[in-house]
Amino acid sequence: MIALLIFALTFAGMARICRNDFVAWDDSFTLYNNPKMNPPTAESLKFYWTHAEHGLYIPGTQTVWLALAKIARNDAPDLQGIWLNSRVFHTASVALHAAAAVVMFLLLRRLLTAVRAREDEIPVTVDIAAAIGALLFALHPVQVESVAWAAGMKDVLYGLFALVSLWQYVVAVQSSPDRPRVVIHMSIATAAFVWAILCKPTAMVVPALAVVIHIAILRGSWRAALKWTAAWWPITLGAMIVARLAQQVDVPFAPLWLRPLVAGDALAFYAGKILWPWKLCIDYGRSPAVAQDGGWIYATWLIPVAIAALLWRKPRREIIAAALLATICVAPVLGLASFMFQFYSTVADHYLYLAMLGPALAVAWIVANDQKYARPVAFVVIGLFAVKSFAQTATWRDDESLFTHTLAVNEKSFVACNNLGGSFDSMGDALVAGAKIADDMGDPVTGRAYRRLAVENFQRARELYVKSIETRQAVNRGIDDHLQTRGLLAMTCSKLKRHDEALAHWAAAAEMINSRLPHLAKTELPKIHCLAAKDLLALRRPADAMRHLAAARALDPNNLAIADTTDQAQRMLATTPLD
Repeated sequence: MIALLIFALTFAGMARICRNDFVAWDDSFTLYNNPKMNPPTAESLKFYWTHAEHGLYIPGTQTVWLALAKIARNDAPDLQGIWLNSRVFHTASVALHAAAAVVMFLLLRRLLTAVRAREDEIPVTVDIAAAIGALLFALHPVQVESVAWAAGMKDVLYGLFALVSLWQYVVAVQSSPDRPRVVIHMSIATAAFVWAILCKPTAMVVPALAVVIHIAILRGSWRAALKWTAAWWPITLGAMIVARLAQQVDVPFAPLWLRPLVAGDALAFYAGKILWPWKLCIDYGRSPAVAQDGGWIYATWLIPVAIAALLWRKPRREIIAAALLATICVAPVLGLASFMFQFYSTVADHYLYLAMLGPALAVAWIVANDQKYARPVAFVVIGLFAVKSFAQTATWRDDESLFTHTLAVNEKSFVACNNLGGSFDSMGDALVAGAKIADDMGDPVTGRAYRRLAVENFQRARELYVKSIETRQAVNRGIDDHLQTRGLLAMTCSKLKRHDEALAHWAAAAEMINSRLPHLAKTELPKIHCLAAKDLLALRRPADAMRHLAAARALDPNNLAIADTTDQAQRMLATTPLD
């Protein structure tokens, strides 16, 4: 009954997410504009199980996405050309999160039973405390990002199966020496652990979490904990290797001496957001360079050190275990090793999804020990968090809501400028398509109105792209390395018939690849040369266009777009008088 209530409250608290649109924050290239999802096929499934994509090997998550894409496919695309129904994905995320809350309750009840059994507490106290801990996990505002972000379903999936694995691990340990039960529950725990890793490699932390629980909560020995988890450590090692091979880390590496400070700053940031979840957004702009240049990194590491000292001075195994569990969960993304998202920020709300196990355990233990004061305070706090979470879900309604909110929190978010510009850009494309339809239907007045609106949207997109590049340089010590935005800006300038400006941006993009991103030369330079050639043809400079096309053919001789553009240039060259 309590489990059903937790599921219902969690689903209700996040239900507004179900109506949200997709957003251009990875949803585009992972879901609605991903050819492998539109439509989903057996070949797509085979590809995902044999290849990494976008720096991640997550075939478990992609298998779930393919199944949802099969269900979510509409009979016809919407005005933006999207075939998938976003509500299917969002409803699935909310349901999975509610299921994770239930598993959290079952895990906490087991852990609290292990503690309280030694202190003669009644089961009702355990159930209430475990439910409060589970609701904290479910309704804390930092969880909104993972649940509301369709592409972030990987965090919910790996978190759910990691919790199942830990829950079944605890059941197996507590079932000893009943060997048949131990085998059954450890088999389930291991299968859930493997699937969690296939959903997101961050699940590699599960064996370490199990060891902490075994020693600190179940009061086992180091030897026993390592014996119980012996089969899991080789899996973790394999996941670490695969994850590192899959990630093409283009972010500047922080020097080794700085990385502990980056990690300390991240821990301090997360502690603050857990205690006071205010001004949440998708991009905090807290990259290693920004943190170092801001100077706060030299002081913020003292916060986790002070917390550790306090726990050492007044030790309580369960609270220390909670702190260790939270820290271990975020350890892979603290910045001790570089990872892709550090291009934007070391910290992000979705990295806290499983880490909320720590606060949930701490609160549940405190409530179980102090029923008179802690319980009512916990209910009030969770109620306030639920209200904040409900409000936070609205910021994920669509692109404009998400990126406008992000800029309100972090005005230096170059990615929010970029993606908001992309939203205006896409609207401009849709209006151009609408204008063509109006013209074909013999309605030139509507066609002209749509084109005027399209130009306004393209101009707004151009302004935001320029701001994105300038902001990126400002937070990156003057270095221009935002290739994606540079390319989008060039294409938008082409749509506005500002071809000379577009050529300048194509030249900057080519220089960026040659000087900073040489591994992208073979795939990206042919596109840049071909698109630059099209701008040159628009300026009636076919000879210059041919030089770019020759460079493009040298890198990609079988590209049909390059061949077609070359034919256009040759025809123009044949009809253009010589000076």
